[in-house]
Amino acid sequence: MILLLSLACTGPRQGIAVGNPGDGVAVVSKTAGLTLESGQAQLSSLDLIACDGSLTQVASGIGLPLDGSATLLLPGGSWCGLSMSFEQPIELDYSSDSATLHLSLDVQPEPAEGAAFDLDGGVYLMELGGSEWLADQAAALEGGDAIEIVPGDAEHDALASTLDQWLRVGQDADGDESLSASEATVESTAAAEDDDDDEEEDDES
Repeated sequence: MILLLSLACTGPRQGIAVGNPGDGVAVVSKTAGLTLESGQAQLSSLDLIACDGSLTQVASGIGLPLDGSATLLLPGGSWCGLSMSFEQPIELDYSSDSATLHLSLDVQPEPAEGAAFDLDGGVYLMELGGSEWLADQAAALEGGDAIEIVPGDAEHDALASTLDQWLRVGQDADGDESLSASEATVESTAAAEDDDDDEEEDDES
């Protein structure tokens, strides 16, 4: 696994407890029937959000794989969120049994925020997209034709918006390379709304 070193100072900050550094791994959520062959983003900035709202930059200006193949060093301490921004469209290539899917998406995710948590070692998954976010595209590939979606295409904005709105950060306790609501440490508004929908379904069952 590739290690991407932090490009910013990770020393103690006033009001933040010191802990052991952890590892951050970026992934996009899985969709049944699709295999992610490659995923890459050009990171403008990745920041941890302190509970007073101040930011500590973890990395900037580097290529960030979105397939879990590289780690970023996350400074230990007490935090309330994580934000990331990209310099250019992210590139995702998928395959199915029938065809291929290429996505080039302009994405600027909302921050993942929540209650204070202590980062003291461990691996933290940074997951974009939400469960089955490419279900419609997976179904379309069954026809056997390759699909490409880039900025300006009719489907682009809806897919980019899904990635913009859904970011979840936490430790992948079950090792399935995806974060359930119970595994989430901090999350964006849309991911939190997914939690509420799941709870309502459980109450009705």
